[in-house]
Amino acid sequence: MDRTKLDAWADRLLDTGKRNNLIHFRDTKASTAEILIPGAEGLFEKIDGSASFEIFDPKIQEPDEDDGQESAGAEEAKDMRGKEAYLTAYSPKIRKQNQLLVWNAAPNPITAIRGIEKRAKEFIEETGVNVAYLAFGFIHWQESETSHEVYQAPVLLVPVQLERESAISPYILRATGDELIVNPTFAYKMEQEYGVKLPEYSDGSLTAYLDEVRKIAAKLKWDVSDECKLGIFSFLKINMYRDLKDNAEEILKNRNVCTLLGEPIEHGENDGTAAPSFAEDGAFNPLIQLHTVVDADSSQIEAIEMAKSGQSFVLQGPPGTGKSQTITNIIAECLGDGKKVLFVSEKLAALNVVYEKLRQAGLAEFCLELHSHKANKKKVIDDLCHTLRAGKSVLSDRAESEITAKERAQKQLDAYAEELHCPQPVIGKSLYQLFEMAAPVRNEPDVEYTIPRLSERDLSYLHEAENLLAQYADFVPSIGYDYRKNPWYGFSGQDTSRQTRADLSRDFRLAAEVAEGLRPIAEEADSRYGIVIRNIGAARVWRYAFGLLAEGDIITPSLLKKESLEAVWPRIQALKAKSGEILAAKNALDQVFDRDIYKLPGAEFHKKLTRQFDRTVSRLFNAEYKSILSALKLCLKNGGKVRYQDAVEWTAMLSDYQRLTEEYAAAEAPVAGMLGPMYKGFGTDWERADKQFSDLRMLLSHGVSFGRLSSSSDEVYRAEKPVLARFEGRLADALAEKVDAAERLKVLFDPSEFDVLKADFDALHTKCEGCVSTLDQLDNWHQFSLLLSRLREADLSLFVDQAIEGNVEADHICGAFRKQYIDQWIDAVLSSSPVLAKFSRISQDRAVRLFSEKDREQFGINKVKIRARLSADRPSLDMTAPGSALSILLREGEKKRKQKSIRKLLSETGELVQRIKPCFLMSPLSVSTFLEAGAVHFDTVVFDEASQIFPWDAIGAIWR
Repeated sequence: MDRTKLDAWADRLLDTGKRNNLIHFRDTKASTAEILIPGAEGLFEKIDGSASFEIFDPKIQEPDEDDGQESAGAEEAKDMRGKEAYLTAYSPKIRKQNQLLVWNAAPNPITAIRGIEKRAKEFIEETGVNVAYLAFGFIHWQESETSHEVYQAPVLLVPVQLERESAISPYILRATGDELIVNPTFAYKMEQEYGVKLPEYSDGSLTAYLDEVRKIAAKLKWDVSDECKLGIFSFLKINMYRDLKDNAEEILKNRNVCTLLGEPIEHGENDGTAAPSFAEDGAFNPLIQLHTVVDADSSQIEAIEMAKSGQSFVLQGPPGTGKSQTITNIIAECLGDGKKVLFVSEKLAALNVVYEKLRQAGLAEFCLELHSHKANKKKVIDDLCHTLRAGKSVLSDRAESEITAKERAQKQLDAYAEELHCPQPVIGKSLYQLFEMAAPVRNEPDVEYTIPRLSERDLSYLHEAENLLAQYADFVPSIGYDYRKNPWYGFSGQDTSRQTRADLSRDFRLAAEVAEGLRPIAEEADSRYGIVIRNIGAARVWRYAFGLLAEGDIITPSLLKKESLEAVWPRIQALKAKSGEILAAKNALDQVFDRDIYKLPGAEFHKKLTRQFDRTVSRLFNAEYKSILSALKLCLKNGGKVRYQDAVEWTAMLSDYQRLTEEYAAAEAPVAGMLGPMYKGFGTDWERADKQFSDLRMLLSHGVSFGRLSSSSDEVYRAEKPVLARFEGRLADALAEKVDAAERLKVLFDPSEFDVLKADFDALHTKCEGCVSTLDQLDNWHQFSLLLSRLREADLSLFVDQAIEGNVEADHICGAFRKQYIDQWIDAVLSSSPVLAKFSRISQDRAVRLFSEKDREQFGINKVKIRARLSADRPSLDMTAPGSALSILLREGEKKRKQKSIRKLLSETGELVQRIKPCFLMSPLSVSTFLEAGAVHFDTVVFDEASQIFPWDAIGAIWR
């Protein structure tokens, strides 16, 4: 078949003209900038996936500059006309390792940085492709030996991002983490026009690689420079060009491509032009059998049916008519049929719309986003491995029955009479009989109560419930109408002997005395400090807390709030760790030297010894060297001779000690004022301090609030310590041995109903007095508590509580439950069979609502059905053969770095990836970039906004 037309389309993708800045790079004031500091080699070594750099802005004053220099610096920036003058003026101001000094012919180079950032951001938002790059090295080339015009083309390109927090903040240049790229467009031009190939770049230095390029360029009498410049570069369509050229023969075998080229073809059965072919008997019901996941009208369903049958077509419609919704249903239908789908969109925004709808449909995990901006290989591999390990969905057994209920709803209406008299499972009564049972109790009171597991409760449960409720009614006169107000409510003790009653009487009185003794202390603590002590448990905690505050000598009011303590806790731990290092260093020095050693400049001496006097000849007869040794000798405890190696070792130790003390001083500055008198710098007793801090953190973590103490001054706090100690003593006296009585009572009460240690003082006192005065009712309560247990086991205790809330008389409790039981069974039967409500308006409306509800439910069922089918196709991870696609993918997922490129990974594991992610969402560029010929095949391709995708852009997706 003639390739002329295909070649013509391919040529439209290629741009090797001099307007392309990958071929002819031009410095401009608006969109390029040269990096002057650091040099190209230095910057190349530093930049990697996590690197970030601050771009120096002459108009932003550094914190350590004089205020009077600000305006002068801004004016000076305007006067910089040459690169050398600019470098001379500003290189001394680069003081940070991660600062970049950039230059541009504009008065202020930041103008160019702003232009690059703006264009790159617009390009990402429009196409999803990052076009901001650092260019390392430039080839200076000529079209021929006789040409006098010299052009420059970048060699290595590193993708970057520019960002800043505000208009007055410096720009931050950050590596994106994507792979470094050898200029593909110029490499292609060199190979096609000059027969020379640029070498592939592997890990190594920039200089070494540029030397290789320089040797190749020298053969063409070209030169290579090692500059580094920031600019905008767009070159990915070279991949689409190569795709069409390298795979022309395979592409021309595709029927759809031939149709687009205007070539004659023979129509066959599966060429995408045949009419839909569904069930010949007309039984195909799209509302039931299509895998729609969102609502669709008749025209949209027609499009879904055409896509399902394999037809090629164009779907047009004004904005807001549901095209993206229809695409979602088409993709879902294809996935439900086990097809592989490729969705192509030029714009990232359009792709995101469809992806979001698929996500809302629960199908996102089967979609692989490979639009250029999204195609970060680590994220792609992590996404694949995450989906591979995800659990498999299972279609509920109810799904088919729900669809069947929808399909047969109308037929069931005809069976009303049969259903009305049909005995219902479990209860064994028909709806007619249930209405008969309901008539005698229709005047009983209503209780807001839903019977748990009603579908399992037969008539024997009703009889058991009525028996238990009758017994409960018999207890009401002796226990009280609301049993929860009985003094013994919550008591679960089993022993009711005379001795036990005596012990209980004693313990109740002691517990009441504890409550009475603690109440005034709590009131005083609240009045004096705003500290709340409500119960015995809190009193115990505050006894400990008051003791800690009274005795603790490192705690100050500023640490008495959890957020304050946690904020400084890492600094305190850091000071503790650094104290150990300082004391170790000091101990080592003290063994050799007297205190005068600390007056010597350790770092300065060590630097001179190891750099200026590192060779023997440099030390001979040198007065400064001898002066250093003499100074060290004067500080020696033994006054011995100082050798060179000893001097080096000792000055290193002294330098480390002095550095550590300086670091300690800087670290303690923010927190020293928050620590009490116990804090003695690095000489602090940290073991003791740790104990106090740990106790305080424990208290704060349990929600203890120190009231007004946390906002008091240090002076007031220190003055209150004697008072705090007295509070601790008073609480200890109030608790003393009497609190053991409360402990004994605690185990006799159900804590969910009454907790002795957590009950308010008033509630505990009232409880104790009430139990003491009704000890003679303990046997009766014990019998009632057994009945309560049986009521709970039968799920009736909540009904009793609701009846009490509704003031239902004890004599009517049984009748009220019988009414609820029968009414709820009637409601359950009517709900499960809409047919039975045929003759009432309410029931008829319910039947209509049922069909509507089932129709909506089918969307959810279809989602689950598709997920179940697709997740079932995932390979098992139980047995992984070495060298298999599964093994390759899992190994790449475990790597931290040097993972395979997306293209190579798909070429080796394409079939597996499509089993995991049967729907690819891509741009025309990413199709040719990531999908190697023959590695991945699709059953259906869907183009969004097809009018914006030219045929030559779409060929790469169509032939796959």
